[in-house]
Amino acid sequence: WGQRYCRLLYTKRYRPKHQKPTTVRVMIPARTSIAARPQRINSRRDYGHWEGDAVVSGKRGTGALAVGIERKSRLIRAAQVASLSSSAYIQKLKTITADTLQKSWTFDNGIENKKHQELGVPTFFCDPYSSWQKGGVENGNKMIRRYFPKGTNFARVTQSAVDRVVARINNMPRKILNYRTALEVARVGGVLLQTITSVS
Repeated sequence: WGQRYCRLLYTKRYRPKHQKPTTVRVMIPARTSIAARPQRINSRRDYGHWEGDAVVSGKRGTGALAVGIERKSRLIRAAQVASLSSSAYIQKLKTITADTLQKSWTFDNGIENKKHQELGVPTFFCDPYSSWQKGGVENGNKMIRRYFPKGTNFARVTQSAVDRVVARINNMPRKILNYRTALEVARVGGVLLQTITSVS
């Protein structure tokens, strides 16, 4: 910085370079890595552990779907959300799963998950660029995309249309569930705290 030449200056004044303290930006406060998630959750031994994600509109669309899937039963819940602000997204997840057993949630590192602590249960986060670590909800998103392909503007999709798609998926026999439906498995496993009417 030239300090060694200060003695040669007329004022002989030494002025150290002041460095501003760097501010550490915390994108997701109180983030717990998926590496710390208990093996009982990893192995799908217990009911009540959820994965969350968002299905977004196309480039010219607005809004998104907030999607949650229970890891063991594969029960899906989804609802429209006007924006992916953390407040709106987390509140929507709370609303659509309010009648279910919840012991934990697993998310990716999207900023929409910033207020994860409001869910009131332990939360875990995938490693960066490792969305496969929450493969249940990723697969659920693929099933939803069969009905709402990429490019869909969710601002123009009604919630009743989303409900019909989710009901169809939850009432579909699946090989991974020994050809039972997710709704059947969720009922038996105590995931549903209230009775849900089956929609065919």
